[in-house]
Amino acid sequence: PATKPPVAPVVVAPVVVAPVVVAPVVVLKRSLTSPPSGKSPAEVQAMLDAARTRTRRFEEAQAFMVQGRYREAREALFQIAAEDPSSRKYRVQLHLAWGLEHRTAGRPEDATRELERAFALDPDCADAAEALRKISAERKGGGIFSKLFGR
Repeated sequence: PATKPPVAPVVVAPVVVAPVVVAPVVVLKRSLTSPPSGKSPAEVQAMLDAARTRTRRFEEAQAFMVQGRYREAREALFQIAAEDPSSRKYRVQLHLAWGLEHRTAGRPEDATRELERAFALDPDCADAAEALRKISAERKGGGIFSKLFGR
């Protein structure tokens, strides 16, 4: 259903009737521009649709994480976090996915950086803490990375 644009009051100069000044006349004028957000109706509708599907998309990203599909999880979480940047939950999961993606690609420094960001946002994030412990253990000589590259 189409919504009506907001109505903005417009004050017109005082009306003079004979020698008496009458109170200012207030005229309601329909805004001919976009809503105050500066977004077109189509953009507003797209934002509403994204908000309605955000929970489902977050659950799909979580499923990607469980399946070890970290790149796909990161891509989905990046979009979700961009839509709702004030949500710490989405940002934690984004950094976790990114960290695990780096870890599986053999980039422990990048993985550590992202996992530390997740952990800083949520110190109760057990997945980030566990991944950081594993990276630390791998760096101390038990991991394939250190065996291959002598680090």
